[in-house]
Amino acid sequence: MRRIMLAGLAAAVLPLAACDEPQQSETRSYEVTESVTAAAINSFGGTVTVTAGSGRDVVVFETLRYRGAKPAPEHRLEGTDLTFTSGCQGHRGDCGVDYRIEVPATVNVTVDSGGGAVSLDGLSGRLDVSSGGGAVDAVRVSAPAFTAATGGGAADVAFTAAPATVRIDSGGGDVKVGLPGGSYATDVDAEGGEAAVGVTTDPAAAHRIEVRTGGGNARLTS
Repeated sequence: MRRIMLAGLAAAVLPLAACDEPQQSETRSYEVTESVTAAAINSFGGTVTVTAGSGRDVVVFETLRYRGAKPAPEHRLEGTDLTFTSGCQGHRGDCGVDYRIEVPATVNVTVDSGGGAVSLDGLSGRLDVSSGGGAVDAVRVSAPAFTAATGGGAADVAFTAAPATVRIDSGGGDVKVGLPGGSYATDVDAEGGEAAVGVTTDPAAAHRIEVRTGGGNARLTS
């Protein structure tokens, strides 16, 4: 069942130029209590923060930011796959939804932020991020597979367990990947920036790290 935890509606009007409609914001929260093994979030430019929660429920905080018509964010559960959509698709004028979500650590997470920054903390499921220019920051992750395309934003990822595969393409932003001790098959291309590989490398290693950045620096550390 879906249980409303707290309506918490807060409206804020920010005066802009006289010719523009005022920007409004509203924050609300709720819980999803059914079993969830995968979560996909599309924020349409809003920031996305996903952290490992202490329980089995998914706890969601949504902050709507818009001018004109109010968007209607939706979440849909099909089996154990939970999908969040901002409701901003096709919206005229400014529109975005910031998400702050707590999930069980093992949930597989997919994020498409459309330009918003993405933060991940404490997750151990598969992680797939597309930020469209926003920065990607992941800490205390133990994902077996991690993929990120930032479109120019920086990426800073710190693993607590050696991942099987990592693929990061920043399009120009700096990339830093912190890895536990061990051997890694690495493929790092900074294209004009500086590439620094500070881990033990072995082309035959089971753990593969691939980093591409179109001008930024790339650094692997242990």
